Amino acid sequence: MIKNVQLIFCWIRAIIKKNDVISRHHTNHPDHQYAPAWKTLEYISFGDLIRLIDNLKDSDLKKKIYNQYGLSEDKTFANYIDVVRKMRNNCAHGKLPRPLLT
Repeated sequence: MIKNVQLIFCWIRAIIKKNDVISRHHTNHPDHQYAPAWKTLEYISFGDLIRLIDNLKDSDLKKKIYNQYGLSEDKTFANYIDVVRKMRNNCAHGKLPRPLLT
């Protein structure tokens, strides 16, 4: 689990080098190790965002995220977000769900 979070942060650091907004932040604020989350999270993939939430250690923070979406359980949130992820991927890659094809 910790290794997954470390990999995600390595990936985020790679984004910093390629992203104008984040790169500009670090130019203007050289003492900041990371750009604010609201700047960084806009540029990570949906799948990486899901993995980041799944790997949070703070259960209270996870519950706050679940409650934000009107959910109360880890499994319910995981199932809900997986359905959203699959639907997003299908739409992004031109694969409509079967009921919409008719």
